[in-house]
Amino acid sequence: MERAPITIDIIKELKALQERSGVTPAQLLKSRIDVPDGLNSNLIGLWLSGKIRHARAEHLDFVRSAWRETKGSFTITDDIRDEMTRLFEAKQIDCAALARMLPSGPYRFPNAQTIWFWKDGRITTADRIAFDEVMRILRALPDSGAAPTAKPQFDASKRETLTAEMQKKFERELERARVSLPGLIAEHKDLLPADLTVQIMSKWKHGRVKTVQSDLFKAALAVLKSLPSVAPTQDQSISTWQYVSEGREPITAEQREALQSKLDRLNTTRPEFVRRQAKSLPEGIRAPMITSWANGVTKTAKSGYVDQLLKALDEALSEQKI
Repeated sequence: MERAPITIDIIKELKALQERSGVTPAQLLKSRIDVPDGLNSNLIGLWLSGKIRHARAEHLDFVRSAWRETKGSFTITDDIRDEMTRLFEAKQIDCAALARMLPSGPYRFPNAQTIWFWKDGRITTADRIAFDEVMRILRALPDSGAAPTAKPQFDASKRETLTAEMQKKFERELERARVSLPGLIAEHKDLLPADLTVQIMSKWKHGRVKTVQSDLFKAALAVLKSLPSVAPTQDQSISTWQYVSEGREPITAEQREALQSKLDRLNTTRPEFVRRQAKSLPEGIRAPMITSWANGVTKTAKSGYVDQLLKALDEALSEQKI
């Protein structure tokens, strides 16, 4: 394995590249999907501090090249967002279709939800390379012959008014089953319509829309009704009430802290971790489920799942070390 010296000149070069780009080592690696095995932001930090005098040549070459190529992040201004909205209307394309047109690498390009959040202002900063590629594709697409519409049109027969009673029924079922919206999607994705999202259900729950698409609402409600009731029981080993149903167990404060600590130390995204560690993880686990467990939104998990996840995280973290 070829190694290269980390000289004072190389340290100066790396620091200059970082300063020019405004991108930290963690941000640099997070933006790429082609990071060499064993390279992580902590290691780069040790190079920069002079605490490590040698590095794998492929690691050093990758970091130099990546920092030279990066354009850093930038703010999505109202003018840029207005242009993006006009292009979506002119091209008559949705975010999911656009996301499928993005390259597979080496950069970590956004998914449909991120593009939507850029468009509606919920996310106001973006990686410049990723954003520029989205806009390049949008501008290159031919204009649609159809007249642009501000909102997609739905068949009136498939929509209905979201009444206060419907909203309360939806909230009651969520409370009865003790499940979060991300948890519902993550654990019961196979039973739900493909186009049903957490954002759609959140609007139902909080009454932010006047109508709902009937088939989506009925499908979500049917899945919720099929879930067992979760009765509260107090576990003396934890300080808060936990909710336990058959085949599930409470997530303790110690488990949650361990999850948060290990997840924070990962040098990759949670979806990428799930992909890489698929063989070591519980069947059906998804990144939103992990986040829901770690932040305490979902307070229970199927028996043994959290311990298995912690072991998989340990494996992933050990592979990050040199």
